[in-house]
Amino acid sequence: MSLPVKFQSNRLVQYAEIGAGLLILAIAFYFIEWTSTIEFHTSMELSATLLAAICSMMALVRYYSRKSPAFLLLGCGFLGTAFLDGYHTVVTSSVFSHLLPSDLSSLIPWSWLASRLFLSIAVFISWAWWYYEYKTRSCLIFKARPIYLAAMVSAFCCFLFFAFIPLPPASFPGYFLHRPADLLPAVFFLIALIGHLRMGTWKTDLHEHWMVIFLLLSFATQVFFMPFSEIVFDTAFYAAHVLKNLSYGAVIIGLMTNIYLTYLKSEEREKQLKINEKELHRRIGENEEARARIEILAMEYAAQSEQLKAARDQAEDAARAKSEFLATMSHEIRTPMNGVLGMASLLLDSDLDVQQRKWVSMIRFSGNGLLTIINDILDFSKLESGKIELEETTFSLSREIDHVASILASDAKQKNVDLSVKIDPDIPPWLVADSSRIRQILFNLIGNAVKFTENGSITVSASLLYPGDERAQIRCEISDTGIGIPEKVQQQLFDRFMQADSSISRRFGGSGLGLAICKQLAELMSGEIGVTSEIGKGSVFWFTFQCRPGSEPDNAGDDLIADAFDTKSLRILLAEDHVVNQIFATQILQKAGHTVDLAANGREAVEAVRSADYDLILMDIQMPEMDGVAATQLIRAFPPPKCRIPIIALTANALTGHREEYLASGMDGYLTKPMNPATLFRTLAEHTRERMPARPERRMTVDNRGKHSEDIPLIDEVQFKISQDAMGQESFNALLLTIQSEASRMVGVIENALEVCAYEQIGKTAHALKGIAMTAGAARLTALAGEIQTDPQSLTETGMNQLRDTVAATVSRIERRMLAEQV
Repeated sequence: MSLPVKFQSNRLVQYAEIGAGLLILAIAFYFIEWTSTIEFHTSMELSATLLAAICSMMALVRYYSRKSPAFLLLGCGFLGTAFLDGYHTVVTSSVFSHLLPSDLSSLIPWSWLASRLFLSIAVFISWAWWYYEYKTRSCLIFKARPIYLAAMVSAFCCFLFFAFIPLPPASFPGYFLHRPADLLPAVFFLIALIGHLRMGTWKTDLHEHWMVIFLLLSFATQVFFMPFSEIVFDTAFYAAHVLKNLSYGAVIIGLMTNIYLTYLKSEEREKQLKINEKELHRRIGENEEARARIEILAMEYAAQSEQLKAARDQAEDAARAKSEFLATMSHEIRTPMNGVLGMASLLLDSDLDVQQRKWVSMIRFSGNGLLTIINDILDFSKLESGKIELEETTFSLSREIDHVASILASDAKQKNVDLSVKIDPDIPPWLVADSSRIRQILFNLIGNAVKFTENGSITVSASLLYPGDERAQIRCEISDTGIGIPEKVQQQLFDRFMQADSSISRRFGGSGLGLAICKQLAELMSGEIGVTSEIGKGSVFWFTFQCRPGSEPDNAGDDLIADAFDTKSLRILLAEDHVVNQIFATQILQKAGHTVDLAANGREAVEAVRSADYDLILMDIQMPEMDGVAATQLIRAFPPPKCRIPIIALTANALTGHREEYLASGMDGYLTKPMNPATLFRTLAEHTRERMPARPERRMTVDNRGKHSEDIPLIDEVQFKISQDAMGQESFNALLLTIQSEASRMVGVIENALEVCAYEQIGKTAHALKGIAMTAGAARLTALAGEIQTDPQSLTETGMNQLRDTVAATVSRIERRMLAEQV
């Protein structure tokens, strides 16, 4: 807390008055001629020695009470000064002066100067250290012994110097300043005085106030009086000695004041400590009470923890029961569904009349709808438990959208709804993301659009929101002219089991889980999903996902249809307890030319392997008497080569973790029910490749270099049949319809791009046209599109006419083939 400005101004006035008074006194003494005796000088120096010793003791007491290095330096300075003043007193007395090698006229001024120089340097160092602590707000502690030793050594060296070395004259009567050497201590006193004044602590600290007075008196002594002393014992000489004693007195007053204030502060601190001690005892009592309350709460918390633990155990049991229930329901529902859908597929491949084919198609359609609901429930369960992990694959977004649209195009065509696709040309041709999950969202959203649109059109579009070398953002939109959705329902539409209104499930069916699954899948891919809709005018569903650009895979030019499964006969053991599934699987395998033995349970399967040799075993998991896992473990215990027979799990358990469980038990592969023939054949080929002789690849190729496109057949009948058999007649017909519309559309895109010389767009579109042509076995169109893709800048109007004619001929041939298949 600083003093009021009034008191600060008063102190400044005091310093100015002291300085002015000393100056006036020095001028007056300059004209007074008066001398004294050596005895009077001795008494003055004796008093100065005592005062310096008192200053030293008080400064050191102050140091040891607060451990401030500045007071240690100040105390040592006055201690050394006391020794030098005492030495000066003794050697300049009438008793000892004749024993030294120097005259009194030289010895007295030089020994005076030594004492004053020593004190001025000590005061300067003390101020410098104090200033450093004041600026840095830190207190550096060092040992006091080296400081004492330095002061004593300095004083002893002065003693030896004056005792044994003759001193030169100290006064120069012919000059204006008779003793200029006395200005040297004045420099150090002046620097310390200015430093203390600039620090400003004299405004609030009484010790600092008296230190300023001490420095002012010391500086005046060394400037106004001693330099003008012509001879020892003159007026200026004694005035300087009087001022030296007064300056020591000012230091004593300042130190006494500081010590007294420190004592008062200690008293206040002690009182405050007592108050704090009482407050501490009170708070300790409160803490004891609080601890007792905490102990009670801890006991209550422990009881609650036990209850929560029990509740957690119950929740975990419920979760396990839920998982087991879903696994059981998956098996119990998928197993008969395998029979229903399988037998329906077999019936559709047989000779049926129109009415029968319609009924069987309705059976398969209803079965697929039920299977979709089952898959929705299982997918939602996986998403809720966080057990779905994304898999990164390289894929073509345009191909995925075209594939989904081609499958759903037949349903849209039956309702006279136009289904079209628009792909942003800026989208990279190859992307890296989870294509199966993107396809799942597309199936759901486009399927909903087809379901809820009675007439009009559906447009599927994809655009690039922002590009990037590492990550890109894609937006897909499905807009329709369907029934529309009320605005109040749109925000809740992506919640589970939520539909637009209660009549939707009765009119259109569905579990209400599809959009909830789509939302969670989009968020898994760092995207979003949303809808804008208006009643009676249609809806626009959109979703975004993050991916990264990829490079064209090695098999990118291959057809969408995988290699057909080789017809070399394998001997396969089918372990299945369900009769319908036995018939369905046997029909598929025997149609492909394989020999099938049946086992109704795991025990029969083990005995069959013991008595015969098999190329592969299809092992159901849940069977009476012995399940598939136990049977597999017994077979793996057989001696070679029977223990190495490939065993494929055939199960309806589709939850996360089942595949890993079955592979850990010794099985080589995993197939879920209902069985997909293409997936089944790929699995068989994968696990029996080493048991089969090498066979030529059966894929559709477009290596027609050096061959004119007109010499290439319009349709590759082998590839056409492979695709037809692999996809099934109904799905293949839907794909052919899409190829007809898309081929014509792509020709228009190429024609428009040619007009503006957009060769990059021509290459991209030709690449897409080549892909859909290869799917249908359209060999000539595939070759022509490949040539355009390779060198789009060489496309001329003649080449454009050839492309139009080839597309028209291909579409015409496909229509005739479809009519022939229907007949």
